[in-house]
Amino acid sequence: MGLVLLLIACAPEPGKVTVAPTDAPTSSTPAVDDSGAPTCEDEAQGALYDRYIEPLVTDAHPASCNDCHLAGVDLSMWVRDTPCQSMACMVNLDLVSLSEPEASRVLEFITQGDPVSELITDEVRQREYDGFLEWITWSATCHEAVCPTYEDACATDGASTPLPEGVASPLGACDEDALTELFLDKVMAWEGRCASCHWTDGSGRGANPTAPVFFAQTSDGSWARGTMYSLIGLGAVDLERPEASELLTKPLAEGASVATSIGTVVGIAHGGGDKIHVEDNEAEQTLYDFVDWIAYYADCSAR
Repeated sequence: MGLVLLLIACAPEPGKVTVAPTDAPTSSTPAVDDSGAPTCEDEAQGALYDRYIEPLVTDAHPASCNDCHLAGVDLSMWVRDTPCQSMACMVNLDLVSLSEPEASRVLEFITQGDPVSELITDEVRQREYDGFLEWITWSATCHEAVCPTYEDACATDGASTPLPEGVASPLGACDEDALTELFLDKVMAWEGRCASCHWTDGSGRGANPTAPVFFAQTSDGSWARGTMYSLIGLGAVDLERPEASELLTKPLAEGASVATSIGTVVGIAHGGGDKIHVEDNEAEQTLYDFVDWIAYYADCSAR
């Protein structure tokens, strides 16, 4: 069964760990022929996937994908039917570059540092890096020849696919579709206040190159869902102290204090400047809409 590792959430910290391509061991079904050319057969992709990608979810060995900003939560919660669909979804979300495999963002995320577990060693990360790179490199040549096209590669056909045993979803008891719909209405409606710095092609990226990119890079129906999961993975929502969520405190004018239905929100420093202003102790509607979504998420996730 395929999956999409939601690694947008694992924003890398420069200079922590360095991994590079190595001569990774080949699978029992070679992904290349005797001349070294990729074997463009579905069985070859399946062998790569089963050897390198599936174990990150199903095996007991630790993986840096599980050691991101959501401590104790495996971010591989988007299970898809096939490796083809999983790869297509990762391409849609700009996690994978089939034109430049080694430039794929998913490879950067694997190098993120300061793991909470001593078991996440350089060797573990190198194994993950090599596995993903081999799969991406194979896909760069063979994906179009072997895989179908998808109207929305990240879709779940209207039903949530069960997660692998032992994998926790950060949504708790929340219904994904309902939470995404509210996110679309309450948060994405204000995208213009954030996109300039937090979107790959935003006009403010030059002035703020280190701002985390959390807008999903796709124009299909997965756009809002991908962005929502990115913010969750980046730790922008605090379910224990919702009023302290950085989705609220960073865009709010620094030092401003606003009473809301989930508590008093206090603005903190934000590299992109003040995005939500306050007048006569009342914030702009953006803040209250963000609060509505966070309140709903905090409530349903705790049921």
